[in-house]
Amino acid sequence: ANGRRFMYDTYYRSTQEFHSTGQYTMRTPTDTVFGYYKRPDITNYSAGLTLTYVVNNKRYSSGASYSLSQKQKKSAGSLLIGTYAFLYGITADSSIYPDSLSQLFQHELQFSGASSTTFGLSCGYTYTFIFFRNWYANITSLPGISVQNFYSVNAYDHTSYSNVSYAVSLQSRISIGYNRKNYFIGISWINNNFFIDDNQFSSIQYKYGVFKFYYGHRFDARKFFKK
Repeated sequence: ANGRRFMYDTYYRSTQEFHSTGQYTMRTPTDTVFGYYKRPDITNYSAGLTLTYVVNNKRYSSGASYSLSQKQKKSAGSLLIGTYAFLYGITADSSIYPDSLSQLFQHELQFSGASSTTFGLSCGYTYTFIFFRNWYANITSLPGISVQNFYSVNAYDHTSYSNVSYAVSLQSRISIGYNRKNYFIGISWINNNFFIDDNQFSSIQYKYGVFKFYYGHRFDARKFFKK
């Protein structure tokens, strides 16, 4: 949500079944095939909460570029200061890595489940260009630094591993559209990158993006209630 003074967001995402980015030669009980290594048993999930304060809230409006709840008449930008909490987890029926490759990874990385809890602070900048009166374009960059706790369980002996370290994140936003009194139309792209690092053995980069195309028409409710 995008208000005049604050931008806040809550979310939960879950994804199941993954495959390798490259293709490999694999043996089956009856044949040898060449293709993607698939893992339908792998599930990952993420949940998060972000709260960002808009310093220049008298001239800049985040709602004018993304929720279209307001209209910004002149080009302006603002410093952004925020905080966020993030939870990430991944589980599988067996080791995340194939058994044939288990010897290539250290004991702490031979896990069937891992999670990361993150708390951080962010500081960035956003700017909205207003041109031809009703057109707008916004660009936002919001990097952050955080403290995280990484936890994993070994797939073979079920021992646990835990470590506290620092992590970084980056949220970027882009939007462009046309906003008149009676209607609006536009597109936006919001991208989030989280870098999970146990500071000793491994790192995980988790990212997701949201693309939106929107069109809306405004109605004057007072006309419907006139006698």
